[in-house]
Amino acid sequence: MNLFFAMFCFLPPALLVARTYSKRRISSWWLFTGFVLVGWILVNLAIWWRFEELAKLASAPGASDELMDAAQNDGAARVFGLYFGWAYAALYFGAWASAYNVGTAGYKWIQKRLGGN
Repeated sequence: MNLFFAMFCFLPPALLVARTYSKRRISSWWLFTGFVLVGWILVNLAIWWRFEELAKLASAPGASDELMDAAQNDGAARVFGLYFGWAYAALYFGAWASAYNVGTAGYKWIQKRLGGN
C-alpha cells in the first residue's frame, strides 16, 4: 500500500479525534484548511509514488505490454492531481467531519436519554 495514500486516509479521523480531546481549542475551519493543504500534497505524492513504482516494474526485464502502457500513460492523472488534489482532500475531510459530527451528536443524545452526564 502506498504510504502517502495511507496517511491521506487516516489523517482526517486522527485530527478530528485529537481536536476533541486536546486542551487547545482549534477551529474547524483551521483544521479543514490545514488538511486541504496537506491533503493536496499527499494526493500528489501518492500519485508520484504510484507511477514511480509502475516505472520500476515496467523497466524490469519481461514486463508486459499492459504494464508498459500503464507506466507511460500518466499525464492525465498527474495533471488532475496537481490541479484538483485539493478537491479530493476537501471532500474527504468534509465526509469525515460530517460522519464524526453525526456520531458525536448521536453519542450525546444517547447519553442524555440514558440519564448520564
